[in-house]
Amino acid sequence: MILSKKIDSPTTPYQGMTNKTNILPVLLRARDIRPIWAGKWPIKSLFWVIMSLISCEKPTYSANDVVPPFNTSFDYGSNMGYYPPYWEDKDLAILAAKCGVNTLRPGLFHHFVAEWGYENRISTFEFYQQMGLRNLVAILGYPAPSVQDTQSFCSEHPSALFRGLYEPIWENDGRQNTANQSNTFAKYVWEVATRYQGLIKIYEIWNEPDFNQAQGWRPAGMPENWWENAPLPCETPLHAPSFHYIRMLRVAYTVIKKVDPDALVAVGGLGWPSYLDVICRYTDEPIAGQLDDRLFPLRGGAYFDCMSFHSYPHLSDALQNSLADSTTDTSTSEGALAEFWRLKNQFDAVLHRHGYNDTIYPAKHWICTEFNLPRRPVDRYPGTEQTQINFVVKALVTAQIHGIKQMHLYSLADETTHSDTASGFGYMGLYKKMSDTPRQNALAWAYKTTAQLLQNARFHPEETQKMALKSPIQGAAFQYPDGHFIYVLWADTAGEEPEAGTVGYHFPVEFKDGKACVMHWDYSQKKTYKSLINKEIWLCSEPVFIR
Repeated sequence: MILSKKIDSPTTPYQGMTNKTNILPVLLRARDIRPIWAGKWPIKSLFWVIMSLISCEKPTYSANDVVPPFNTSFDYGSNMGYYPPYWEDKDLAILAAKCGVNTLRPGLFHHFVAEWGYENRISTFEFYQQMGLRNLVAILGYPAPSVQDTQSFCSEHPSALFRGLYEPIWENDGRQNTANQSNTFAKYVWEVATRYQGLIKIYEIWNEPDFNQAQGWRPAGMPENWWENAPLPCETPLHAPSFHYIRMLRVAYTVIKKVDPDALVAVGGLGWPSYLDVICRYTDEPIAGQLDDRLFPLRGGAYFDCMSFHSYPHLSDALQNSLADSTTDTSTSEGALAEFWRLKNQFDAVLHRHGYNDTIYPAKHWICTEFNLPRRPVDRYPGTEQTQINFVVKALVTAQIHGIKQMHLYSLADETTHSDTASGFGYMGLYKKMSDTPRQNALAWAYKTTAQLLQNARFHPEETQKMALKSPIQGAAFQYPDGHFIYVLWADTAGEEPEAGTVGYHFPVEFKDGKACVMHWDYSQKKTYKSLINKEIWLCSEPVFIR
């Protein structure tokens, strides 16, 4: 989750994620109440706020009106990382595909394209497409120093955002279909969208703009919580008011929809439901996020189609140990899965509360652009490789049950070796720590098995209901385009290893007798299977595939 910037090269830029190593009132309704940093807002910027809204910036539609369809089958993704000197991005894509990956989450950061040119990555993105990779997610943001905002909203850091964010989006007061040079973020998004149209499906605005370990987790009623207070500028890595992030969403949405209406705009991999609530309850008005029918007519939920979130269940205990109700045991794969869905459901509740439920406004598409568990013990977390494998397979399966469109594993390769001292993020790779000879972890076999066996299959709720699953049995049925089914089953037992406990399951009588194969997570590597006898199987915490 921790973003560590690296210097990019023209051949192997930092793509996607690399190594992770006083109260502001929310409802500032009175016009004479301003945040403590409001006096730092330059008169020139306030002038451009007014000018930008006179210049016909309001799009003809928003995500409150329509969300483009996203009807392809489920995508198995990965974050790529940065592994000099051996591996360029095309090489990394090939390595990812060998693990069953069919989509990626690269970055097209401004500080890279400003130095090496906007066209620099076109051939690489075309290569991804030729490989069969689809529905790519591109992270946008991270300005070069030449266009970074010089304003300071807190004493510790200057703003991390783009200069001219509140200047007009379009040249000539909107009469010209060219982004305004003075709005450096709009210009950057325009240059990317016009060049990469058809190569990018989802534009993710920033990465983890809500990264925070002090305030984001706090429930309503606690001091400095974000449910009842807007984040202070220094409480997030943006070092700017949260309304400015909403402004980035508005600018990106306006520009991208002009260029490529079928593309999706996503929030930047959020970790805290309270920050999503901030986005949905405020506008991009720069001082207090207030609604204004003429100038700031829509809250932030109108400016994104796709809800992107991150989940690392092993961290939940550490970050929420002051909460009395934090009782989820994430040391097992089933506990980690419960924590994953607890977080997702909290995000979903926020969107529903703000009307994004296909009743008031269109529902959002869902993607998870970072998830995993460490396969080694780290601090208090007793991680094991089998727990990691079981959790990842279960997360991929249940994501399809609940309509998530993509899951992106973090990450392509380990950041360390077992002998190194590191955070849990060091032990999450599909591959071991990169060298000139890549070596897969067992997780890569499980990921490829799941992706291969469920390729083009879709969750089938009616067939799943016929399975008559009862606790502790969990699972689902998936149907291939030719009408055949594959089933995934496991049991919620006390441990991860097969000897930790087994539970019997018998397919109901209406299921036809016949030959069926039982495949485990390492099927893609070993190509071995067992026959299902008398429609009966003994299950443990490890998921199995039956077809």
